[in-house]
Amino acid sequence: MRKRPSILLASLTVACLGAGPADDAPPARGQQPEAAAVGEKNGGTAVRSEDIKALGSLVRAFTDAYNKGDVKAVAELFTDDAEVTEESGATVRGREAVARLFAGAFEEAPKATIELFPESLRFLGPDDAREAGRSRITPAGGAPDRSRYTVLYVRKGGRWLQDSVHEYPDRSLTPHERLQELAWLVGDWVDEGDEGAVETSCHSSDDKNYLIRKFTMRVSGLPVSGGTQRIGWDPRSEQIKSSVFDHDGGYSEGLWSLLEKNRWVIKADGVLADGKTISATQILTYVNKDMARWRMVGRTIGGQAMPDLTEVVLVRTPPKPAKLTESPLPNPKTSRKP
Repeated sequence: MRKRPSILLASLTVACLGAGPADDAPPARGQQPEAAAVGEKNGGTAVRSEDIKALGSLVRAFTDAYNKGDVKAVAELFTDDAEVTEESGATVRGREAVARLFAGAFEEAPKATIELFPESLRFLGPDDAREAGRSRITPAGGAPDRSRYTVLYVRKGGRWLQDSVHEYPDRSLTPHERLQELAWLVGDWVDEGDEGAVETSCHSSDDKNYLIRKFTMRVSGLPVSGGTQRIGWDPRSEQIKSSVFDHDGGYSEGLWSLLEKNRWVIKADGVLADGKTISATQILTYVNKDMARWRMVGRTIGGQAMPDLTEVVLVRTPPKPAKLTESPLPNPKTSRKP
């Protein structure tokens, strides 16, 4: 196993997060109530029932095409000069650019599925409508990614199409829901090598708003150090934040950023028990539900640069086999049939 300068830096290895699925999700698109009335001058819902049905069909077609990974079918549901703005702020324009955008998304996360939860629909004119709501994209074997969206529909040649889509962060999520993106890390994990092992175990706090992680470093099977980490949502920085306190008296804090669908970057700073400052950047990559890769770069101790740590593989600890209870042997004197 790689040598670690202190258990505090070892404690920055993994944050095991997780919580159950949200119970308060709004009804899925197609199950929502009728769109809010907008007034007769703009064609209120009282006289737009056929348009509402047509938009519902468009939404179902988009969802089906996305879940099948059908780039061509998705692109055909946009206008020639459509515009899509991602949550990051990046914008593409034109149907061909939109097609390339979705092709990249399908290649990055094959078999991912999308769910849409509309909250309002407003007709702006005879051939224009605006919808706002929430979306949830779930990669195969991964945690869902939630965001908000607005979409402008236009009717061209008698057919409703998507003309402008804008995604942005969903700030209405609860702290419990924020942790869902790392739900795959729930459970017990081990980073084991020739010199010892670092074992981690996480559980949700009673209020479900935090994750509590306990870690232990063992050498020759004996515990030599450890600590506790608490992870939750920081509304000020609008990021997941972690705090670590090790058994030696040191502490650190880290801010989490989702770099890609399966890769997290954690910027951490802290203080050792002797008062020296420490800092590091960690990269945590999801491989599958039972494996992750972790590396630490940009380390400093007391202001001095330290070598990067070799990438390690974290493996989920298999559940312990259930203990078998032995049944007493029958007494031949009492079990013999007459």
